[in-house]
Amino acid sequence: LYDSMLLPDPFGETPPTPASRGIVVSLLPAALPKLLEALGDWTAPRRAAAGGALRTAAALAGPCLAPHIGPCVGALLHAAQDDDAAVRALAADTGALLGGFCDPLVIAHTVLPKVEGSASSGATSDAAGRAAALAVLSDTVSGMAIDQAAPLAPRLAAALACPALAALDPPELAPRLLSACE
Repeated sequence: LYDSMLLPDPFGETPPTPASRGIVVSLLPAALPKLLEALGDWTAPRRAAAGGALRTAAALAGPCLAPHIGPCVGALLHAAQDDDAAVRALAADTGALLGGFCDPLVIAHTVLPKVEGSASSGATSDAAGRAAALAVLSDTVSGMAIDQAAPLAPRLAAALACPALAALDPPELAPRLLSACE
């Protein structure tokens, strides 16, 4: 599946070589915590650089990034609320890449409780946190093939039916997720 994914610019249609993937994967344990931390930096240029580096790591490491889905999703939830549009766009690209090669049920287990505001997920019930979770869910689902997303349909429908989502700001997030599910 990963080898047939269309990667975002500047990566193009050719998947990374096994050698380039191997180099990135070998660097992930040391680099990933620093990238995720930098996504929370107080300066927008540093956050954007970290977002670009995370997107690059996702494009090159592909499915090898899957064991790190939890911390990556946590960083994407934070980046989805960033005041800088470039950071949000890079996070969206990264989310779509994660959706393309990670187990959809792992993504659902990681993100949907935050959309639903489940206390057991460590999620807050505030609208901004739910909106960020809905944005990340939309991004990840948009990167999935139809057969990948199919097992999520019942849970996505239940999450979208949650009355608390009707009050989200910005209100275009629910239709954005619906369009990603089409």
